[in-house]
Parts: sequence; C-alpha cells; structure tokens
Amino acid sequence: MTTLEQYQLVRIKKLLQSSNEYDGWRLNRRPPWVGDIGTLIELLHADDMPDRYMVECTETNGFTVWLSDFHRDELEPLTEVQKAIPDRAHLVFRRSGSLVLIKRPDVDWRELQDMYPDYLASLGPWNADELASYFADDYTDESRWPFSRKEIGDFFASSGHELSTE
Repeated sequence: MTTLEQYQLVRIKKLLQSSNEYDGWRLNRRPPWVGDIGTLIELLHADDMPDRYMVECTETNGFTVWLSDFHRDELEPLTEVQKAIPDRAHLVFRRSGSLVLIKRPDVDWRELQDMYPDYLASLGPWNADELASYFADDYTDESRWPFSRKEIGDFFASSGHELSTE
C-alpha cells in the first residue's frame, strides 16, 4: 500500500460510512463524494485506534467544500493522470437560485441530480470557451454573468473541482 503524506492530493475512492458521519467538524457545505479530490491535511493517530486522515476539499476561491476524516481504505493518492485538470465542466442550476460549476465531465445529469438535493437542471459538460459563449448569449452583458471570464479561467486552470455562486 502506498504511503500517504501530509499535504498530498488524494482522491476519495470509496465511502465506508453514511454521509452525515463525514461532517464531524461541522463545516461541510456538502458531503464528500467518491471521486472528490482533496488535500491530506493531517494524520490523526491515537494509541489502540486505527489511523484516520483529515482531508479538505476546497473551491478555487479557497472556501471549504468539506473537511472530513477518512480511513486509509477510503483514500488513494492522486496519480499523474488524475492530476491532469479536466477541461470540461457542468453548469448546475439549483432550486435555491445558486449555480455550480463542477469539473466532473464523467457524470451525467442523473448523477448530478443525486449529488445536489436541490438540483433543477444542468448544461454541459463544456470547456471554458463554450461556457463563456453560453453566458454571452444568455446573460449578454458580462457584468450580469454568474461567473466572470476571469473566474471561469481561474477555475479551469485550478485543481478545484467545484465553483459556486453561493
């Protein structure tokens, strides 16, 4: 088994608990999902207890999406292939009125609906240019776009997987 190191990027490969068990720090905006990528913040070690790993997943703006503790079997180090930044994202419309960009081109609208309880609709997956073109057509003036051209560019250039208007 590969050793995990502090500040290493890891991927959630499976979840062994119910989603509410992953909010022990009471910071989560949503529960972790299989496929999420986060930074291993700390190794939690106590005598006679299995090691746990504190992992944080953030948006491109630095806001925490979730902070959770995991068993070693739930995590895998990010491979070089997985580190390649996805160049396509879904635009998710939520009943709350917020919008989310999520770099998960491998999922379809049914899986997105399961990820977001207040899912309304989604478009994509699109690259940054296609997304900007949609905003230009639908929202016209760039000052009215939900995400600026710079935010879109920064999002696609980052290792973050989610960007929200909330």
